[in-house]
Amino acid sequence: MEAELLQRRNQCEMEKLTGEVADMVEAFDEALGKLRREKLSLEADLKQAEIKRLVMYQELQFLKDFEKRENALMEKLSGKLGEKKEVVEKIRQCQESLDQKKSEIDKLIEHKKAVAIEFDELVDDGHNFREPLLKIFMRKIKRSKNKTQGDSDDEDYDSDAEDEDEDEDEDFDDDDEDEEVCPPGCDQVLYEKVCDIREKRLDQEDVIAEFQKGIDNLKKEKEQFSKKQKVVESSLQKINQDIIEFQKEKQGKLNEIDVVVTLSMHQMEYLVDGKLPYDLSNALVFSNTELEKLKSRIKELDQEKIALRRQQQELRKEHQQLLRDKKAKESRIAELDARAYNVQMLKFGQEIDLELLDRIGTTRGAEELQEQLKQQEAAFAKELRQWDRKIEQAQDQMLALTSDNTQCLQTVTKLSTQQKSLEAKLTTTQTSLFNDPVARRRKEIAERDRLVQEVNSQAKEINSLKAQIVVLRRKDTSMYE
Repeated sequence: MEAELLQRRNQCEMEKLTGEVADMVEAFDEALGKLRREKLSLEADLKQAEIKRLVMYQELQFLKDFEKRENALMEKLSGKLGEKKEVVEKIRQCQESLDQKKSEIDKLIEHKKAVAIEFDELVDDGHNFREPLLKIFMRKIKRSKNKTQGDSDDEDYDSDAEDEDEDEDEDFDDDDEDEEVCPPGCDQVLYEKVCDIREKRLDQEDVIAEFQKGIDNLKKEKEQFSKKQKVVESSLQKINQDIIEFQKEKQGKLNEIDVVVTLSMHQMEYLVDGKLPYDLSNALVFSNTELEKLKSRIKELDQEKIALRRQQQELRKEHQQLLRDKKAKESRIAELDARAYNVQMLKFGQEIDLELLDRIGTTRGAEELQEQLKQQEAAFAKELRQWDRKIEQAQDQMLALTSDNTQCLQTVTKLSTQQKSLEAKLTTTQTSLFNDPVARRRKEIAERDRLVQEVNSQAKEINSLKAQIVVLRRKDTSMYE
């Protein structure tokens, strides 16, 4: 009896030990499987990191190769911008000097008019000797230059100034060579006063001539700076075009680098005989969203084609109507031309060129339009200088935006890497099999929900950064345009 009890006890202990061994083996197998899955995940992450490191190393090599050219182009751009700024400043200074001299000339003209008014007050219209005194007052005489000009030698009056004022003094040129004396019967004191007023008038004319010469020199200098500005602007345009071509070339080289994209098996739809082929060189990576967009685009193109055909029919009808109207207008014009020819033959006996008469005739309205045109040209020049300053500011903003764009691209790359890592962890969590109790299952479900929320937040942040990059690229292209 005791032997039987001992045997049963030993059997129970053996069964208990056997169960514990089985549990330990099962736990060991489960832990080993979990370690194997973690090992595979880590190996995949390491391989992905190694591939990205190789891609980034290739990009770094390309960027180092392009760095010297980019620095040279930026130095040229900054040099030309500085040169343009200097030329614009000189043009502005010339314009300010011109405006100042023009205002001074206006004041001198007013002084000259005051001298003429002084003569009119001294010798009124009813004076007996007004005509001979007026000839003396308007006569041009040989005068020595003012000593304040720094010239001690006496020189004759400028003959070019005499040619310029020849039309104004043509009534008095006949008496220029006569010896200047007081008209018989005229008061000597009045004659001397007229001579003094004439000296004032000639002094004003000399000063006006000097100012006019200075204005002509400033205009020539301004024209030279304007030509230089055009040359600098053409150089700037060429440098900007070179920068655009360089950026395209750099981006093209970067796009030539092969990039590895990790896909899950359920994403593979390229099958041959129901199997995945060994050669995937003919395969294409394409998103389902873009595929649906292409399908919907086919329908949109059909609708656009129908609308274009309808528009073509309407335009054809409108074209025919316009042709009929054109024929009617041409017949009307021919009728009016014939009537005008008959009227001219009846009145003048020959055909008159009305366009020639319009070109020859000058009206007050045309002079007013010319004055308005000068004012508009001055306003446009001022506006052009303002736009030049705005362009310089926009170019500075373009450089800053280019730097911000590069930082955003780096941020997008970093976030994309984090998103892929989180997606890999999420996929591993979803596909793994567990034989844990209910509590562990709930914990893993909560962890999965947390990862899903984190992935969604990262995706939203990536989309916002992509939108900012698109806006910055549009600004960059608009500045180059």
